[in-house]
Amino acid sequence: MLKFIFGRCGNGKSGELREIIKDKLQSESQKIILIVPEQSSFGNEKKMLDTLGNKDFNKIHVLSF
Repeated sequence: MLKFIFGRCGNGKSGELREIIKDKLQSESQKIILIVPEQSSFGNEKKMLDTLGNKDFNKIHVLSF
């Protein structure tokens, strides 16, 4: 599935994306790939770990380009 989330800076796009991923991981048992720019890969991994916890974080792959 491909979903676009548009909006200005500071409107909560990243937070909404983390909540969508959290809901998907809790309802389904499939892995998710999150593609982010290389300069923000560490920050995104840390925020996803804070949001999901250790158990669900193993089901997501944060890849950079």
